[in-house]
Amino acid sequence: MQVTITAVGPDNRGLADPIVHYVTGAGANIHEIQMYDHDTERLFAMLLRIEWPGNPASIDTLRQRGFTVVPIGALPR
Repeated sequence: MQVTITAVGPDNRGLADPIVHYVTGAGANIHEIQMYDHDTERLFAMLLRIEWPGNPASIDTLRQRGFTVVPIGALPR
């Protein structure tokens, strides 16, 4: 299952590392990763496009960890 994770918030050292380690530790395959750090505004943004293991229970684990899981196309335009 293809999953896109976005993270946006105040910039702090080491933000990307735990996200990357979590998804790879869960067996995900990273297809694309982009990070944006705007120093003057102290803003961090990250986009991570991954192939998530097909186990539906693993999506529940993401939800339990605070991720909002929404199928692409389910959001209003």
